[in-house]
Amino acid sequence: AQASIADVFLRANVREWALASRALVKASTGVRDPLQLTRTTSAASGDSQSGYTFVPWRDVCNDAELRRRVHWASIKTYRRAVEKVYRCYDCEVARILDVCRQALYFASMQDLLSCFETLSADPDVRLCRVFNRLRPDFDSTES
Repeated sequence: AQASIADVFLRANVREWALASRALVKASTGVRDPLQLTRTTSAASGDSQSGYTFVPWRDVCNDAELRRRVHWASIKTYRRAVEKVYRCYDCEVARILDVCRQALYFASMQDLLSCFETLSADPDVRLCRVFNRLRPDFDSTES
């Protein structure tokens, strides 16, 4: 129940951060108007076969249909939380930091840095850790 309440606040903040940094969000491609997909940025247009595309948040703000298609991350399931506690955190429950999480996507490194600066300047945010998943030696099996 607590995670559900926290998720509402997190989504509200993510919307502000996305607008401030020209972020993209993931949205389903199941639209009646195929021309709507042309509004996505070419650098991060997504894969129509996957059922998702990436659209600028500023476009989502002004389009009710697009807002309904945004794919928000779900709260971490109990099963996945227990798995991480045993597999990654040596049974230390307090180490789980991402029960509520969201994702923003960026068409350029400049936009990514803009979001990072926005997060860093927010007095309500404490950056606990940052993963560079673009590093060649990043091991996704550790999570």
